[in-house]
Amino acid sequence: MSRITLLAVFSVALLTSACSSRLNPLNWFGRDRSEPVAAVQAPGGVVDARPFVTEIVSLRVDRAPGGAIVNTVGRTSTQGYWEPALLIENRGVPVDGVLTIQFRASGPYKRAAQGTERSREITAAVYLTDQEMAGVRTIVVRGASNQRSVRR
Repeated sequence: MSRITLLAVFSVALLTSACSSRLNPLNWFGRDRSEPVAAVQAPGGVVDARPFVTEIVSLRVDRAPGGAIVNTVGRTSTQGYWEPALLIENRGVPVDGVLTIQFRASGPYKRAAQGTERSREITAAVYLTDQEMAGVRTIVVRGASNQRSVRR
């Protein structure tokens, strides 16, 4: 084998091996995973009258110019929830590398139909600057019955 062929083979092997690593910019944060919510909330919680979204369905962190966008899908107990918000705990300061975010939404004004699971999904996103992401190794989004997390 010539040097050029050997170099090409090693280059392709190196590039394809990086596809599933942290070197790949599309894999900036790993896959999300669901966890049960701790019974006691951590200090630094957010004071907000809106209830937690019942269940966190998915969590994705996308790289954006100058920071990242945290995209979250939650499921409510009934239809009619509105004004979703991702509220960062502890004034945005990560605790031991963990940035915790609460997913809350305003409930319906009157009794609403339960509907299908898909019809009860609600989406919220928040932009975090590179400065806000400094020191963050894990992002956790908390709902009423579960929380999802992603790690760098």
